[in-house]
Amino acid sequence: MGKKKHMANSLQAVQSNSKTTDLKTSVATSADVWIICIHGLFVQCIYIYTMYPTIPGGDSGELITAAHELGVAHPPGYPVFTLMAWLAIKLVPLGSVAWRVNLLNAVLAAGASLVFSITIYRYTRCVGSAVLGSSLWSFCKLTWTWSVSAEVFGLNNLCVASLLYLMVAFRDAKDDAKLKVAYIGAFVSGLSLCNQHTIVVYVAVIAVLVLWELWNAKVLSVTKLVQLGMCFLLGLVPYIYLPLSSLFSKARWSWGDQSTLKGFMRHLLRAEYGTFDLAKGQNVESRSLVFSNLRGYVDHCISEYTAVCVVLAIVGIGVSIVRRCRCMSTVLAMCLLYLVMFSWRANLSLSEQLHLGVVERFWMQADMVFILFVTLGFFTVLRFLKDKTDTVSKYRLGLVLAVMACSKQLQRNFADCNHRNNTVVWEFGSRLFHNMPQNALVLTVGDLPSNVLRYIYWCENDRPDVQVLDQELLSYSWFVPKLRHAYPNIKFPGHHMETQNGRLSNGQWVFNFRAFLNAHYDKYEHLNRAL
Repeated sequence: MGKKKHMANSLQAVQSNSKTTDLKTSVATSADVWIICIHGLFVQCIYIYTMYPTIPGGDSGELITAAHELGVAHPPGYPVFTLMAWLAIKLVPLGSVAWRVNLLNAVLAAGASLVFSITIYRYTRCVGSAVLGSSLWSFCKLTWTWSVSAEVFGLNNLCVASLLYLMVAFRDAKDDAKLKVAYIGAFVSGLSLCNQHTIVVYVAVIAVLVLWELWNAKVLSVTKLVQLGMCFLLGLVPYIYLPLSSLFSKARWSWGDQSTLKGFMRHLLRAEYGTFDLAKGQNVESRSLVFSNLRGYVDHCISEYTAVCVVLAIVGIGVSIVRRCRCMSTVLAMCLLYLVMFSWRANLSLSEQLHLGVVERFWMQADMVFILFVTLGFFTVLRFLKDKTDTVSKYRLGLVLAVMACSKQLQRNFADCNHRNNTVVWEFGSRLFHNMPQNALVLTVGDLPSNVLRYIYWCENDRPDVQVLDQELLSYSWFVPKLRHAYPNIKFPGHHMETQNGRLSNGQWVFNFRAFLNAHYDKYEHLNRAL
Protein backbone atom coordinates (compact mmCIF):
# COMPACT_ATOMS: atom_id res chain seq x y z
CA MET A 1 0.00 0.00 0.00
CA GLY A 2 2.88 2.35 0.87
CA LYS A 3 4.44 1.67 -2.52
CA LYS A 4 1.23 2.65 -4.33
CA LYS A 5 1.00 5.91 -2.36
CA HIS A 6 4.60 6.71 -3.23
CA MET A 7 3.93 6.11 -6.95
CA ALA A 8 0.85 8.34 -6.80
CA ASN A 9 2.75 11.11 -5.06
CA SER A 10 5.53 10.94 -7.65
CA LEU A 11 3.01 11.76 -10.36
CA GLN A 12 1.46 14.75 -8.52
CA ALA A 13 2.43 18.35 -9.26
CA VAL A 14 1.78 21.71 -7.71
CA GLN A 15 0.35 24.53 -9.83
CA SER A 16 2.97 27.26 -9.81
CA ASN A 17 1.28 30.25 -11.43
CA SER A 18 -2.44 30.91 -11.58
CA LYS A 19 -1.99 33.32 -14.47
CA THR A 20 -0.63 30.54 -16.69
CA THR A 21 -3.03 27.81 -15.62
CA ASP A 22 -2.74 24.87 -17.99
CA LEU A 23 -4.94 21.82 -18.42
CA LYS A 24 -4.86 20.23 -14.96
CA THR A 25 -8.26 19.52 -13.42
CA SER A 26 -7.54 16.84 -10.80
CA VAL A 27 -4.82 15.17 -8.78
CA ALA A 28 -3.29 11.80 -9.52
CA THR A 29 -5.28 8.78 -8.41
CA SER A 30 -4.09 5.31 -7.55
CA ALA A 31 -6.16 3.86 -10.40
CA ASP A 32 -4.55 6.21 -12.92
CA VAL A 33 -1.09 5.27 -11.68
CA TRP A 34 -1.83 1.59 -12.10
CA ILE A 35 -3.23 2.13 -15.60
CA ILE A 36 -0.07 3.98 -16.66
CA CYS A 37 2.19 1.32 -15.15
CA ILE A 38 0.21 -1.54 -16.71
CA HIS A 39 0.34 0.19 -20.09
CA GLY A 40 4.11 0.63 -19.70
CA LEU A 41 4.46 -3.07 -18.90
CA PHE A 42 2.32 -3.88 -21.95
CA VAL A 43 4.63 -1.83 -24.19
CA GLN A 44 7.62 -3.64 -22.70
CA CYS A 45 6.09 -7.06 -23.40
CA ILE A 46 5.27 -6.13 -27.00
CA TYR A 47 8.80 -4.86 -27.61
CA ILE A 48 10.40 -7.98 -26.16
CA TYR A 49 8.05 -10.28 -28.07
CA THR A 50 8.75 -8.58 -31.41
CA MET A 51 12.49 -7.89 -31.07
CA TYR A 52 15.14 -9.49 -33.26
CA PRO A 53 16.38 -12.87 -31.99
CA THR A 54 19.89 -12.11 -33.22
CA ILE A 55 21.81 -9.43 -35.08
CA PRO A 56 19.77 -7.05 -37.30
CA GLY A 57 21.26 -4.81 -39.97
CA GLY A 58 22.51 -1.24 -39.71
CA ASP A 59 25.16 -0.33 -37.16
CA SER A 60 24.07 -3.01 -34.69
CA GLY A 61 26.91 -5.40 -35.48
CA GLU A 62 29.54 -2.73 -34.92
CA LEU A 63 27.90 -1.42 -31.72
CA ILE A 64 27.55 -4.91 -30.25
CA THR A 65 31.13 -5.85 -31.10
CA ALA A 66 32.50 -2.65 -29.57
CA ALA A 67 30.58 -3.38 -26.35
CA HIS A 68 31.63 -7.04 -26.35
CA GLU A 69 35.29 -6.04 -26.66
CA LEU A 70 35.06 -2.97 -24.39
CA GLY A 71 36.23 -0.92 -27.33
CA VAL A 72 35.00 2.37 -28.75
CA ALA A 73 32.07 2.54 -31.16
CA HIS A 74 31.99 4.74 -34.25
CA PRO A 75 31.88 8.53 -33.68
CA PRO A 76 30.94 10.06 -31.33
CA GLY A 77 31.64 6.88 -29.35
CA TYR A 78 28.37 6.31 -27.43
CA PRO A 79 30.10 5.54 -24.11
CA VAL A 80 26.91 5.17 -22.04
CA PHE A 81 25.33 2.73 -24.48
CA THR A 82 28.59 0.80 -24.87
CA LEU A 83 29.00 0.32 -21.12
CA MET A 84 25.34 -0.59 -20.63
CA ALA A 85 25.54 -3.09 -23.49
CA TRP A 86 28.70 -4.61 -21.98
CA LEU A 87 26.86 -5.06 -18.67
CA ALA A 88 23.90 -6.63 -20.47
CA ILE A 89 26.23 -9.08 -22.23
CA LYS A 90 27.83 -10.02 -18.91
CA LEU A 91 24.75 -10.09 -16.68
CA VAL A 92 21.91 -11.45 -18.82
CA PRO A 93 22.21 -15.23 -18.39
CA LEU A 94 20.54 -16.37 -21.61
CA GLY A 95 20.45 -15.73 -25.32
CA SER A 96 23.14 -14.82 -27.81
CA VAL A 97 25.29 -11.72 -27.43
CA ALA A 98 23.12 -9.87 -29.94
CA TRP A 99 19.88 -10.96 -28.23
CA ARG A 100 21.08 -9.55 -24.91
CA VAL A 101 21.85 -6.14 -26.39
CA ASN A 102 18.55 -6.19 -28.30
CA LEU A 103 16.86 -6.82 -24.95
CA LEU A 104 18.66 -3.86 -23.42
CA ASN A 105 17.41 -1.57 -26.17
CA ALA A 106 13.85 -2.88 -25.80
CA VAL A 107 13.96 -2.12 -22.06
CA LEU A 108 15.33 1.39 -22.66
CA ALA A 109 12.70 2.06 -25.34
CA ALA A 110 9.88 0.87 -23.08
CA GLY A 111 11.31 3.07 -20.33
CA ALA A 112 11.10 6.03 -22.70
CA SER A 113 7.45 5.18 -23.36
CA LEU A 114 6.68 5.01 -19.64
CA VAL A 115 8.42 8.30 -18.80
CA PHE A 116 6.65 9.95 -21.75
CA SER A 117 3.24 8.80 -20.51
CA ILE A 118 4.04 10.04 -16.98
CA THR A 119 5.05 13.40 -18.47
CA ILE A 120 1.74 13.72 -20.32
CA TYR A 121 -0.21 12.69 -17.24
CA ARG A 122 1.63 15.12 -14.99
CA TYR A 123 0.82 17.95 -17.37
CA THR A 124 -2.83 17.11 -18.13
CA ARG A 125 -3.95 14.91 -15.20
CA CYS A 126 -5.78 12.85 -17.83
CA VAL A 127 -4.91 9.16 -17.97
CA GLY A 128 -6.62 8.86 -21.35
CA SER A 129 -4.25 11.45 -22.81
CA ALA A 130 -1.27 9.65 -21.27
CA VAL A 131 -2.25 6.26 -22.70
CA LEU A 132 -3.10 7.81 -26.07
CA GLY A 133 0.20 9.64 -26.41
CA SER A 134 2.31 6.72 -25.28
CA SER A 135 0.45 4.32 -27.58
CA LEU A 136 0.63 6.52 -30.67
CA TRP A 137 4.34 7.16 -30.23
CA SER A 138 5.46 3.72 -29.00
CA PHE A 139 3.61 1.70 -31.63
CA CYS A 140 4.19 3.90 -34.66
CA LYS A 141 6.29 2.07 -37.23
CA LEU A 142 9.33 4.33 -36.86
CA THR A 143 9.67 4.12 -33.07
CA TRP A 144 8.77 0.45 -32.91
CA THR A 145 11.31 -0.50 -35.59
CA TRP A 146 14.21 1.10 -33.70
CA SER A 147 13.08 -0.24 -30.32
CA VAL A 148 13.57 -3.93 -31.07
CA SER A 149 17.20 -4.02 -32.21
CA ALA A 150 20.60 -3.11 -30.79
CA GLU A 151 20.74 0.62 -31.51
CA VAL A 152 21.34 3.87 -29.65
CA PHE A 153 17.93 5.40 -30.37
CA GLY A 154 16.11 3.74 -27.47
CA LEU A 155 18.49 5.41 -25.02
CA ASN A 156 18.17 8.73 -26.84
CA ASN A 157 14.38 8.52 -26.63
CA LEU A 158 14.63 7.86 -22.90
CA CYS A 159 16.82 10.94 -22.52
CA VAL A 160 14.36 13.10 -24.49
CA ALA A 161 11.41 11.83 -22.44
CA SER A 162 13.34 12.52 -19.23
CA LEU A 163 14.11 16.09 -20.29
CA LEU A 164 10.44 16.70 -21.12
CA TYR A 165 9.42 15.32 -17.75
CA LEU A 166 11.94 17.52 -15.96
CA MET A 167 10.64 20.56 -17.85
CA VAL A 168 7.13 19.90 -16.55
CA ALA A 169 8.48 19.21 -13.05
CA PHE A 170 10.47 22.45 -13.19
CA ARG A 171 7.37 24.39 -14.19
CA ASP A 172 5.38 22.88 -11.30
CA ALA A 173 8.06 23.41 -8.65
CA LYS A 174 8.04 26.34 -6.25
CA ASP A 175 10.89 28.82 -6.44
CA ASP A 176 13.12 27.04 -3.91
CA ALA A 177 12.48 23.63 -5.44
CA LYS A 178 13.14 24.81 -8.99
CA LEU A 179 16.87 24.85 -8.32
CA LYS A 180 16.85 21.19 -7.25
CA VAL A 181 15.06 20.20 -10.46
CA ALA A 182 17.55 22.31 -12.43
CA TYR A 183 20.48 20.43 -10.88
CA ILE A 184 18.98 17.11 -11.94
CA GLY A 185 18.18 18.50 -15.38
CA ALA A 186 21.75 19.73 -15.86
CA PHE A 187 23.11 16.29 -15.04
CA VAL A 188 20.62 14.54 -17.35
CA SER A 189 21.47 17.02 -20.12
CA GLY A 190 25.16 16.17 -19.90
CA LEU A 191 24.41 12.46 -19.76
CA SER A 192 22.15 12.78 -22.82
CA LEU A 193 25.01 14.28 -24.82
CA CYS A 194 27.04 11.15 -24.10
CA ASN A 195 24.75 9.31 -26.49
CA GLN A 196 23.09 11.12 -29.41
CA HIS A 197 24.44 14.56 -30.27
CA THR A 198 21.23 15.63 -32.00
CA ILE A 199 19.73 16.23 -28.55
CA VAL A 200 22.03 19.25 -28.15
CA VAL A 201 19.35 21.55 -29.61
CA TYR A 202 16.85 20.47 -26.96
CA VAL A 203 19.45 20.86 -24.22
CA ALA A 204 20.43 24.36 -25.34
CA VAL A 205 16.86 25.68 -25.57
CA ILE A 206 15.87 24.14 -22.22
CA ALA A 207 18.96 25.65 -20.59
CA VAL A 208 17.95 29.14 -21.73
CA LEU A 209 14.45 28.70 -20.29
CA VAL A 210 15.71 27.31 -16.97
CA LEU A 211 18.28 30.07 -16.46
CA TRP A 212 15.69 32.72 -17.32
CA GLU A 213 13.17 31.27 -14.86
CA LEU A 214 15.76 30.99 -12.09
CA TRP A 215 16.84 34.57 -12.70
CA ASN A 216 13.26 35.80 -12.49
CA ALA A 217 12.74 33.78 -9.31
CA LYS A 218 15.84 35.51 -7.86
CA VAL A 219 17.48 32.21 -6.93
CA LEU A 220 20.28 32.35 -9.51
CA SER A 221 23.71 33.49 -8.41
CA VAL A 222 27.26 32.99 -9.63
CA THR A 223 27.66 30.17 -7.13
CA LYS A 224 24.47 28.45 -8.27
CA LEU A 225 25.48 28.90 -11.90
CA VAL A 226 28.82 27.21 -11.22
CA GLN A 227 27.02 24.38 -9.43
CA LEU A 228 24.71 23.91 -12.41
CA GLY A 229 27.76 23.80 -14.67
CA MET A 230 29.38 21.19 -12.45
CA CYS A 231 26.24 19.04 -12.60
CA PHE A 232 26.31 19.30 -16.39
CA LEU A 233 29.99 18.33 -16.53
CA LEU A 234 29.31 15.43 -14.18
CA GLY A 235 26.85 14.12 -16.75
CA LEU A 236 29.64 14.18 -19.35
CA VAL A 237 31.94 12.00 -17.23
CA PRO A 238 31.21 8.81 -19.26
CA TYR A 239 33.26 10.31 -22.11
CA ILE A 240 36.33 9.50 -20.01
CA TYR A 241 35.71 5.93 -21.13
CA LEU A 242 36.91 6.75 -24.66
CA PRO A 243 40.56 7.59 -23.84
CA LEU A 244 40.67 4.95 -21.10
CA SER A 245 39.57 2.26 -23.54
CA SER A 246 41.97 3.50 -26.21
CA LEU A 247 44.89 3.55 -23.78
CA PHE A 248 44.36 0.41 -21.72
CA SER A 249 41.89 -1.91 -23.44
CA LYS A 250 43.16 -4.68 -25.68
CA ALA A 251 39.90 -4.66 -27.62
CA ARG A 252 40.05 -6.58 -30.87
CA TRP A 253 37.61 -4.09 -32.32
CA SER A 254 37.58 -0.38 -31.58
CA TRP A 255 37.08 2.72 -33.72
CA GLY A 256 39.72 5.42 -33.76
CA ASP A 257 42.55 6.48 -31.49
CA GLN A 258 41.39 8.59 -28.54
CA SER A 259 44.64 8.27 -26.59
CA THR A 260 45.54 11.88 -27.47
CA LEU A 261 43.49 15.05 -27.02
CA LYS A 262 43.45 15.59 -30.79
CA GLY A 263 42.22 12.06 -31.41
CA PHE A 264 39.62 12.35 -28.66
CA MET A 265 38.22 15.62 -30.02
CA ARG A 266 38.27 14.26 -33.57
CA HIS A 267 36.13 11.33 -32.46
CA LEU A 268 33.86 13.36 -30.19
CA LEU A 269 33.13 15.92 -32.92
CA ARG A 270 32.63 13.29 -35.64
CA ALA A 271 35.34 14.88 -37.79
CA GLU A 272 35.66 11.74 -39.93
CA TYR A 273 31.98 12.03 -40.89
CA GLY A 274 31.79 15.80 -41.10
CA THR A 275 30.99 17.34 -37.72
CA PHE A 276 27.77 19.08 -38.73
CA ASP A 277 26.74 16.75 -41.54
CA LEU A 278 24.69 13.58 -41.21
CA ALA A 279 26.72 11.54 -43.69
CA LYS A 280 30.17 11.71 -45.23
CA GLY A 281 30.88 11.65 -48.93
CA GLN A 282 27.60 13.34 -49.87
CA ASN A 283 27.90 16.47 -52.00
CA VAL A 284 24.24 17.39 -51.92
CA GLU A 285 23.74 21.07 -51.09
CA SER A 286 22.17 21.13 -47.64
CA ARG A 287 20.25 24.36 -48.17
CA SER A 288 18.44 22.91 -51.15
CA LEU A 289 17.18 20.05 -48.97
CA VAL A 290 15.78 22.06 -46.05
CA PHE A 291 12.26 22.48 -47.40
CA SER A 292 12.10 19.02 -48.94
CA ASN A 293 13.22 17.46 -45.64
CA LEU A 294 10.70 19.52 -43.67
CA ARG A 295 8.00 18.50 -46.10
CA GLY A 296 9.14 14.92 -45.67
CA TYR A 297 8.63 15.21 -41.93
CA VAL A 298 5.11 16.60 -42.37
CA ASP A 299 4.30 13.73 -44.74
CA HIS A 300 5.69 11.35 -42.12
CA CYS A 301 3.38 12.76 -39.44
CA ILE A 302 0.34 12.43 -41.67
CA SER A 303 1.15 8.90 -42.82
CA GLU A 304 2.25 7.58 -39.42
CA TYR A 305 -0.32 9.29 -37.21
CA THR A 306 -3.12 10.32 -39.65
CA ALA A 307 -4.48 13.79 -40.40
CA VAL A 308 -6.65 13.62 -37.27
CA CYS A 309 -3.55 13.72 -35.08
CA VAL A 310 -2.17 16.64 -37.08
CA VAL A 311 -5.38 18.58 -36.40
CA LEU A 312 -5.24 17.69 -32.70
CA ALA A 313 -1.60 18.84 -32.57
CA ILE A 314 -2.60 22.19 -34.09
CA VAL A 315 -5.32 22.51 -31.44
CA GLY A 316 -2.79 21.69 -28.71
CA ILE A 317 -0.33 24.26 -30.05
CA GLY A 318 -3.10 26.86 -30.26
CA VAL A 319 -4.18 26.24 -26.67
CA SER A 320 -0.59 26.56 -25.43
CA ILE A 321 -0.13 29.85 -27.26
CA VAL A 322 -3.45 31.31 -26.11
CA ARG A 323 -2.74 30.34 -22.49
CA ARG A 324 0.78 31.77 -22.81
CA CYS A 325 2.29 28.64 -21.38
CA ARG A 326 6.03 29.30 -21.32
CA CYS A 327 6.86 25.62 -20.82
CA MET A 328 4.99 24.36 -23.88
CA SER A 329 6.03 27.35 -25.97
CA THR A 330 9.63 26.43 -25.23
CA VAL A 331 8.97 22.80 -26.15
CA LEU A 332 7.48 23.94 -29.45
CA ALA A 333 10.39 26.29 -30.15
CA MET A 334 13.04 23.66 -29.47
CA CYS A 335 11.28 21.13 -31.70
CA LEU A 336 10.94 23.58 -34.60
CA LEU A 337 14.55 24.68 -34.22
CA TYR A 338 15.68 21.06 -34.16
CA LEU A 339 13.72 20.19 -37.31
CA VAL A 340 15.05 23.21 -39.20
CA MET A 341 18.67 22.64 -38.17
CA PHE A 342 18.53 18.90 -38.78
CA SER A 343 16.89 19.39 -42.19
CA TRP A 344 19.64 21.87 -43.03
CA ARG A 345 22.47 19.50 -42.10
CA ALA A 346 20.88 16.23 -43.23
CA ASN A 347 22.78 16.13 -46.51
CA LEU A 348 20.83 13.17 -47.90
CA SER A 349 18.04 13.23 -50.45
CA LEU A 350 14.80 11.66 -49.22
CA SER A 351 13.96 10.58 -52.77
CA GLU A 352 16.18 7.54 -52.21
CA GLN A 353 14.62 4.95 -49.91
CA LEU A 354 17.94 4.10 -48.26
CA HIS A 355 18.59 7.74 -47.41
CA LEU A 356 15.04 8.15 -46.12
CA GLY A 357 15.65 5.28 -43.73
CA VAL A 358 18.79 6.99 -42.44
CA VAL A 359 17.15 10.39 -41.97
CA GLU A 360 13.81 9.37 -40.48
CA ARG A 361 15.47 7.74 -37.44
CA PHE A 362 16.24 11.25 -36.21
CA TRP A 363 12.59 12.27 -36.41
CA MET A 364 11.68 10.21 -33.32
CA GLN A 365 12.63 12.92 -30.85
CA ALA A 366 10.57 15.44 -32.81
CA ASP A 367 7.71 12.93 -32.89
CA MET A 368 7.66 12.92 -29.10
CA VAL A 369 6.96 16.66 -29.06
CA PHE A 370 4.42 16.33 -31.86
CA ILE A 371 2.52 13.65 -29.93
CA LEU A 372 2.72 15.74 -26.75
CA PHE A 373 0.75 18.47 -28.52
CA VAL A 374 -1.62 15.84 -29.95
CA THR A 375 -2.47 14.80 -26.40
CA LEU A 376 -3.02 18.42 -25.37
CA GLY A 377 -5.41 18.85 -28.26
CA PHE A 378 -7.11 15.58 -27.36
CA PHE A 379 -7.61 16.69 -23.77
CA THR A 380 -8.93 20.08 -24.89
CA VAL A 381 -11.59 18.32 -26.96
CA LEU A 382 -12.44 16.00 -24.07
CA ARG A 383 -12.79 18.92 -21.69
CA PHE A 384 -15.06 20.72 -24.16
CA LEU A 385 -17.26 17.61 -24.49
CA LYS A 386 -17.24 17.14 -20.72
CA ASP A 387 -18.85 20.56 -20.32
CA LYS A 388 -21.58 19.52 -22.76
CA THR A 389 -22.36 16.02 -21.49
CA ASP A 390 -21.57 13.75 -18.57
CA THR A 391 -20.89 10.81 -20.93
CA VAL A 392 -17.18 11.69 -21.02
CA SER A 393 -16.76 11.22 -17.28
CA LYS A 394 -19.34 8.49 -16.79
CA TYR A 395 -17.85 6.10 -19.34
CA ARG A 396 -14.25 7.38 -19.19
CA LEU A 397 -14.47 8.22 -22.86
CA GLY A 398 -10.88 9.49 -23.01
CA LEU A 399 -9.46 6.19 -21.82
CA VAL A 400 -11.76 4.21 -24.11
CA LEU A 401 -10.64 6.21 -27.16
CA ALA A 402 -7.00 5.84 -26.10
CA VAL A 403 -7.32 2.05 -25.88
CA MET A 404 -8.98 2.02 -29.32
CA ALA A 405 -6.12 4.09 -30.75
CA CYS A 406 -3.60 1.74 -29.15
CA SER A 407 -5.35 -1.24 -30.71
CA LYS A 408 -5.41 0.48 -34.10
CA GLN A 409 -1.69 1.27 -33.99
CA LEU A 410 -0.91 -2.34 -33.10
CA GLN A 411 -3.09 -3.61 -35.92
CA ARG A 412 -1.50 -1.27 -38.47
CA ASN A 413 2.14 -1.92 -37.65
CA PHE A 414 2.47 -5.30 -35.95
CA ALA A 415 3.17 -7.25 -39.15
CA ASP A 416 5.90 -4.84 -40.29
CA CYS A 417 7.51 -4.48 -36.86
CA ASN A 418 7.38 -8.08 -35.68
CA HIS A 419 10.96 -9.33 -36.09
CA ARG A 420 10.60 -12.23 -33.69
CA ASN A 421 11.67 -14.75 -36.34
CA ASN A 422 13.79 -12.41 -38.47
CA THR A 423 17.23 -13.97 -38.81
CA VAL A 424 17.90 -12.90 -42.40
CA VAL A 425 20.97 -10.78 -41.68
CA TRP A 426 22.49 -13.34 -39.33
CA GLU A 427 21.87 -16.18 -41.80
CA PHE A 428 23.47 -14.13 -44.58
CA GLY A 429 26.61 -13.55 -42.52
CA SER A 430 26.71 -17.02 -40.99
CA ARG A 431 26.45 -18.85 -44.32
CA LEU A 432 29.02 -16.55 -45.87
CA PHE A 433 31.38 -17.00 -42.93
CA HIS A 434 31.06 -20.76 -42.56
CA ASN A 435 31.38 -21.47 -46.28
CA MET A 436 34.79 -19.83 -46.49
CA PRO A 437 37.80 -22.04 -47.37
CA GLN A 438 40.13 -23.22 -44.63
CA ASN A 439 42.43 -20.46 -43.32
CA ALA A 440 40.69 -17.80 -45.40
CA LEU A 441 41.26 -14.06 -45.22
CA VAL A 442 37.93 -12.32 -45.86
CA LEU A 443 38.03 -8.69 -46.99
CA THR A 444 34.71 -6.88 -46.61
CA VAL A 445 33.35 -3.67 -48.13
CA GLY A 446 30.13 -1.96 -47.06
CA ASP A 447 28.25 -1.71 -43.78
CA LEU A 448 26.05 -4.79 -44.10
CA PRO A 449 28.70 -7.48 -44.76
CA SER A 450 31.32 -5.71 -42.63
CA ASN A 451 29.14 -5.32 -39.54
CA VAL A 452 27.53 -8.75 -39.58
CA LEU A 453 30.80 -10.58 -40.30
CA ARG A 454 32.58 -8.46 -37.68
CA TYR A 455 29.98 -9.53 -35.12
CA ILE A 456 30.16 -13.22 -36.05
CA TYR A 457 33.96 -13.15 -36.17
CA TRP A 458 34.51 -11.55 -32.76
CA CYS A 459 31.37 -12.51 -30.81
CA GLU A 460 30.27 -15.93 -32.09
CA ASN A 461 33.39 -17.27 -33.77
CA ASP A 462 33.56 -21.05 -34.16
CA ARG A 463 35.93 -20.78 -37.16
CA PRO A 464 39.15 -19.32 -35.70
CA ASP A 465 40.97 -20.22 -38.91
CA VAL A 466 38.98 -17.57 -40.83
CA GLN A 467 40.01 -13.93 -40.49
CA VAL A 468 37.71 -11.01 -41.35
CA LEU A 469 39.12 -7.59 -42.22
CA ASP A 470 37.20 -4.46 -43.21
CA GLN A 471 39.02 -3.30 -46.33
CA GLU A 472 37.72 0.27 -46.11
CA LEU A 473 39.18 0.79 -42.64
CA LEU A 474 42.70 0.15 -43.95
CA SER A 475 42.65 3.72 -45.26
CA TYR A 476 42.18 5.18 -41.76
CA SER A 477 45.49 6.23 -40.21
CA TRP A 478 44.53 4.78 -36.80
CA PHE A 479 43.52 1.29 -37.93
CA VAL A 480 46.85 -0.50 -38.35
CA PRO A 481 48.60 1.02 -35.28
CA LYS A 482 45.61 0.39 -32.98
CA LEU A 483 44.35 -2.98 -34.20
CA ARG A 484 47.42 -4.73 -35.59
CA HIS A 485 47.44 -6.94 -32.47
CA ALA A 486 44.03 -8.37 -33.43
CA TYR A 487 45.40 -9.69 -36.74
CA PRO A 488 48.69 -11.46 -35.93
CA ASN A 489 48.62 -13.47 -39.17
CA ILE A 490 48.12 -10.47 -41.44
CA LYS A 491 51.03 -8.46 -42.79
CA PHE A 492 50.45 -4.72 -43.18
CA PRO A 493 53.08 -3.34 -45.61
CA GLY A 494 52.91 0.19 -44.21
CA HIS A 495 51.17 2.61 -41.87
CA HIS A 496 47.85 2.76 -43.73
CA MET A 497 46.44 2.33 -47.23
CA GLU A 498 46.44 5.05 -49.87
CA THR A 499 45.95 5.04 -53.63
CA GLN A 500 49.73 4.92 -54.20
CA ASN A 501 52.73 3.38 -52.46
CA GLY A 502 55.24 5.82 -51.02
CA ARG A 503 56.48 7.84 -48.08
CA LEU A 504 54.49 10.77 -46.72
CA SER A 505 56.00 14.06 -45.60
CA ASN A 506 55.71 12.91 -41.97
CA GLY A 507 57.84 9.87 -42.73
CA GLN A 508 55.03 7.32 -42.75
CA TRP A 509 55.19 4.64 -45.44
CA VAL A 510 51.81 4.04 -47.07
CA PHE A 511 50.70 1.21 -49.32
CA ASN A 512 48.03 0.65 -51.94
CA PHE A 513 45.62 -2.25 -52.19
CA ARG A 514 47.79 -4.12 -54.67
CA ALA A 515 50.73 -3.99 -52.26
CA PHE A 516 48.50 -5.42 -49.54
CA LEU A 517 47.45 -8.30 -51.80
CA ASN A 518 51.02 -8.96 -52.87
CA ALA A 519 52.04 -9.24 -49.21
CA HIS A 520 49.67 -12.20 -48.84
CA TYR A 521 49.98 -13.73 -52.30
CA ASP A 522 51.95 -16.79 -51.18
CA LYS A 523 50.08 -17.22 -47.91
CA TYR A 524 46.48 -17.75 -48.99
CA GLU A 525 45.72 -20.38 -51.62
CA HIS A 526 42.31 -18.99 -52.50
CA LEU A 527 43.88 -15.55 -53.01
CA ASN A 528 46.38 -17.03 -55.46
CA ARG A 529 43.56 -18.53 -57.48
CA ALA A 530 41.59 -15.29 -57.44
CA LEU A 531 44.59 -13.40 -58.80
